[in-house]
Amino acid sequence: MTLIDSKAAFRQRCVELSTATTSLFDLLAAQNISSFSELAFACGTPNRAPTDEEFKTLSDSVLGGGGGATAGQSSLLRRLHFESATLVLSHLKTSVISETIDGVRKLPFAEKQARYAKVKTAIQGFLIQGETEPSHALVDKCQMMFDTNSVVWLAPSVCTKRELEIQAAPKDNQQVLKIESQTLKVSTEGAMLGDADHSSEIKLQWCWQRRGVALEMCELLSWPISQKWLTSMFAVYASDPPTNFSRVTLSQLISADKALWTILAREIETVKPDATGNRLLDAAVEKLMCDPRVTMHMLSMPHKAPASSSVVSDKSSIGAPTSNANQTGIRPKKKARPGKRNRATPPPPEELKSCYQTTTDGKPICWAYNLSNGCSLATTGQPPRCTKGVHMCSFCRRVGHSFQTCKAAPGKQSSH
Repeated sequence: MTLIDSKAAFRQRCVELSTATTSLFDLLAAQNISSFSELAFACGTPNRAPTDEEFKTLSDSVLGGGGGATAGQSSLLRRLHFESATLVLSHLKTSVISETIDGVRKLPFAEKQARYAKVKTAIQGFLIQGETEPSHALVDKCQMMFDTNSVVWLAPSVCTKRELEIQAAPKDNQQVLKIESQTLKVSTEGAMLGDADHSSEIKLQWCWQRRGVALEMCELLSWPISQKWLTSMFAVYASDPPTNFSRVTLSQLISADKALWTILAREIETVKPDATGNRLLDAAVEKLMCDPRVTMHMLSMPHKAPASSSVVSDKSSIGAPTSNANQTGIRPKKKARPGKRNRATPPPPEELKSCYQTTTDGKPICWAYNLSNGCSLATTGQPPRCTKGVHMCSFCRRVGHSFQTCKAAPGKQSSH
């Protein structure tokens, strides 16, 4: 609904101009004139000013003939008629060049206020305030759906509340340069409200309740039907899933809601009420609540099987029977290869078991040097040392002789 067709906006302007005890709007309404567009064509046409005789005829019909109307009342009526013709011409020009704000044509503020008051009376037992009061931008989107006669899915992110617009008011009326049809234009854009928060159950419910109020204000979908759909979704969300199945998530509810409105856009030809006032979306939405194309999005999903339960290889099932580890799909861990420090030290020769195996500072003593055959490896350093150990006596730990020639060793008679 536009400004020229808004009855609430026309009433507000008549009250502002009227100075008599009888409202100018009531006098015009008695002549079946209740909008700017009706008054613009009641006398002359918007692009042609009425003659004095034509305007006198209109004045006599509205204000009463026989000299009952004063000059002030006639001037107010003439002013209101001029404003009506100007608004109609402006609206026609705007319709031709398709100038909209953010792609959505806005409802007059007075019309919105009148609809707010009407819907608060129509919806009993529900407080439309704070988190549940839809923003003007959301109402404009719903009205755009009504004007274009096309269904559009309103995601929870666009279902903003009125409080966000109030907080963003200082940023309004931003001028933006645009190029249209090779012409530079200066247009006005409102402040960006951002996305509505729907990260939790209650916040998502508030988003859909605000959308339901806006749809009721624009006479698209009845409030009881929108709440029935909302209740059915959250009933599935709150139900306990079967064994080995996960709970329904909020993203699944959003997917189901999106699927419902997508089917509506494909199957519904008109969104406007019929001649008897019945809203066609009511029956369509109530029918699609149990449609498998919608409910499939709200099914519990089975838990994913752990990765360790899968079969490792197809080769294990061919030929010889496999071990328990292969049957369960778990590969046995390889034994850790011991490091050099962790390796077991080999036992000394039988002849040297009663002797020292290391020097006083913990270095190994060469066994071959202390045996009868001796050690043929080259030595370096002091005391001499080969790759097998230090060349010293393993019995007395002295350099210069081996265990074979040690005088202190029992049973040894050879000298140094």
